[in-house]
Amino acid sequence: INTDEIFPVKIKENKDLIFKIVDKEIKINDDNNKVIIVGDNNSQFILFSMNRYIDDIDIDTKEIRVKYINALKAGYTIKTINKTISDDDIIEFAWPITKNVTVAAGKISFVIEIVGKEEDLCQCYYWSSLPASLEVQKGLDPNIEFIVDECDCGCLDIFDEPGEEIPENPDDNPPSTEEVK
Repeated sequence: INTDEIFPVKIKENKDLIFKIVDKEIKINDDNNKVIIVGDNNSQFILFSMNRYIDDIDIDTKEIRVKYINALKAGYTIKTINKTISDDDIIEFAWPITKNVTVAAGKISFVIEIVGKEEDLCQCYYWSSLPASLEVQKGLDPNIEFIVDECDCGCLDIFDEPGEEIPENPDDNPPSTEEVK
């Protein structure tokens, strides 16, 4: 499955939402208005940017993933998506926030990992950021039974009835060149 098609993230249009990784530290912008709520599933993304080259290794050739511990203290690892490279050797990627992240309100601790094999050196490469954290906010109680409040004003009834076919207006279709002759 190509996750980039499932989770289309326009990184270039969301520069203010990008967390920068400098050396091994994830810089979370205090002005970031990213709100993650219990129950969110693939509706939010955390965007990251960092230098493309670390230890003289091109991390574009490696797997970038997020290892995290959710509020219930369960640990997971997920591959990042939508990896792009800018002109100034900055690599950008996204972390799709899944239901495993948002299973409960509370603190999420996470690191960015870069892993891969160095063919020339015949060894595995591993790099990790320092831990960072985000907060999952409490949503509405899912155990409450909600009753749908139906609109009784009749204003929406027109959307329930099949529409009538609109007759074709002859003025909308200009005659063909053969009919003019």
